[in-house]
Amino acid sequence: MVIVSSLDVAGRDDLVAARVMSTTDPHTLGGLVSVVGEEQDQTPALTVICTYDSLNKLEETQYTGYAVPPFDLAVMDEAHRIASRADQKWAIVNDAQRIRADRRVYHPPDLRRAGADGLRRPHPRPPPPPRRRGRGVLRQQHGQRGRLRKEDF
Repeated sequence: MVIVSSLDVAGRDDLVAARVMSTTDPHTLGGLVSVVGEEQDQTPALTVICTYDSLNKLEETQYTGYAVPPFDLAVMDEAHRIASRADQKWAIVNDAQRIRADRRVYHPPDLRRAGADGLRRPHPRPPPPPRRRGRGVLRQQHGQRGRLRKEDF
């Protein structure tokens, strides 16, 4: 597994123990991805996790001189953030020429959450705003409270 982001896994013993590496170098990533395949001297599979901010590193692997195959599957989380945003740098994930993948899955935001017992429950709704009592302006006159009337002006 390779993480393409500014995260340095060298300081994370749990990730090092799980054989996870990180890089922001397109040549390193291109070299790793280019040896994935079904032949005896190839790596059978490689999972690449990339932040939206580091997508340009994935794109740059195509220009490193390595034979970089397209990804089998590209999964985009929080897809509502990248939809219809061609002006943003992370929109390259939608461009099949820039980020090559055989299949793409766009995951919407999770509208449900798991409770302590593992069952899925909807997010709690915020309480409604407090209701106002009446629409008029209150006045204090001779110790009595009441609404202002046209006659009061």
